[in-house]
Amino acid sequence: MENPNDEKALFTWGAFILLLLILTVIDIVFRVFVKPNKKMWLLQLAFLVVVCVTSLIVKVTFG
Repeated sequence: MENPNDEKALFTWGAFILLLLILTVIDIVFRVFVKPNKKMWLLQLAFLVVVCVTSLIVKVTFG
């Protein structure tokens, strides 16, 4: 994965795989522990925030 502006990789392959594994676990936890309800949009928004924060943490740690 490269930044189109400067050809520098955004994530190393190891960091990218780690990010995918973390997000998969978080997604499974959301699906298992959260019962279907009328405020699912709020939970989806929370998941997006978790994805963004996790991406930043992995980028800073391994970048």
